[in-house]
Amino acid sequence: MFITTLALAEEPRVRFTGEDYMVFTKRERLEAMKNFKANARKSGIVIKKDPLTYCRLMDAFYVVHPDFLKESVSMVLKTLAIMEYDWQEKGANKDKLAHEWLGDELYQANKKRLEKE
Repeated sequence: MFITTLALAEEPRVRFTGEDYMVFTKRERLEAMKNFKANARKSGIVIKKDPLTYCRLMDAFYVVHPDFLKESVSMVLKTLAIMEYDWQEKGANKDKLAHEWLGDELYQANKKRLEKE
């Protein structure tokens, strides 16, 4: 079953995997990221970086971690946004959220990565 970007916008409960994402054209990937960002906003989550940034992050992530292609794109996107300190929930401490979501080892590695940038 091919999932359209319209379906993503209308039905956020659809399981959309990395495999689905990688089949999309660049334009469809960008639309998918716009839809995820809009759905996050409806849930009270603000993602400030632009959808193109997340397309690039997702593309690079799947090249390095192909084992995540079967996972939900929304989970991968949330993880990347948290790693970028760009997942903003009202009243939530971004650093605490990153530590809780990533776990201690990945959290520490991410802090080091961010210090180098």
